[in-house]
Amino acid sequence: MKAVAIEFPLRAVQSAFSKVRKDFHLGVGELQVAIEAVQGGFGAADSEALGLVLRSLWCHSVEEQLQWETQWRQVVKAIEEQAKERKSREEPLVTSEEREDDRSDESQPVSNTSVIPNPVREAAPVTPSVGFSPLPVKVPTVDEELDEFELRSVGPVSRRSMSYGWRSMRRLRAIGARTVVDVTATVQQVARQGFYGGPVMRRRQVNQARLVLFIDQQGSMVPFHRWSRDLVETAMGETTLASVNVFYFYNVPQEFLYLDEHLTKPIALSKVLEAIDEETSVVMVSDAGAARGRRDRSRIRETTRFVGKVRSRTEMVGWLNPMPMSRWARSGAEILAYLVPMGSMDRDGFMGVVGEVTGNSPSSPALLPGGEGGKS
Repeated sequence: MKAVAIEFPLRAVQSAFSKVRKDFHLGVGELQVAIEAVQGGFGAADSEALGLVLRSLWCHSVEEQLQWETQWRQVVKAIEEQAKERKSREEPLVTSEEREDDRSDESQPVSNTSVIPNPVREAAPVTPSVGFSPLPVKVPTVDEELDEFELRSVGPVSRRSMSYGWRSMRRLRAIGARTVVDVTATVQQVARQGFYGGPVMRRRQVNQARLVLFIDQQGSMVPFHRWSRDLVETAMGETTLASVNVFYFYNVPQEFLYLDEHLTKPIALSKVLEAIDEETSVVMVSDAGAARGRRDRSRIRETTRFVGKVRSRTEMVGWLNPMPMSRWARSGAEILAYLVPMGSMDRDGFMGVVGEVTGNSPSSPALLPGGEGGKS
């Protein structure tokens, strides 16, 4: 396939989304993650690579993959034809008057005494022949009136909802010296004694909730890196949690996890587990194979083994899946959702998982298990 122009991927994503959204049951969330992947450099090599990226994000069955190949070829062909038409319109047109002027100049004899050269016409710029000529840059939208800000606002879960959810994780403990006036106890003491003998002091209540995040990175999780970063940033910078520890892995947590999102700073899993106790909340973030619609038995088996190790340390374990619940069918997520309370990364799913790992609420209808009615 020929090289793709810089503007081609975003235009192609928009056209392909409009073409298959109804058949594949896609929403604005799927369009946004595709845009994030393209802006991150995926699929920029050629149209074939871009087609593979979009297929991995939007197709979750063999039938949809076969249908996608036909639809994608039609999209590429249509864009190529539009590029050719635009190129032909940009070529300079020579009018009949200009042709007559050229002929009259050639027919006139040249005087020996004075030579007046014909005016030199500047050559029209030649557009190099490439696979896809540049197209006007537009914000990729579903409707003309839908801008990028609106796309972001209807994403899986907003930063504001994340901050609110993390702040709801509270495990208050009285710590330190008695430096806070207990107004209620003071009033009760005055009523009981009949005189004011001084304030009743108490210790300050401090949030002792601890959070550990295990985040799947790279691979099928690339389109969701933005939301993974938002999860980390809001948990660490916009809450009063006692501690937040983040560990990364690729597909399945192995004997070594990583301290950075580039997976370059390993740390032993045994050391990570030692820091988890029964009052630690643990949240896993992974698509569990739902992004590609796969049910990998070895991945399910290894993930189950990892969850067992975490469960031996704490029961407050939840799972955030960036894919909607309707995409879990026939994938590893469908099985793992009955092992760990799992919610999709929308507001209801996120708040449900937070409630599970805090131990303050029963299973939310937006979660599986315990909320099969929420299945779509």
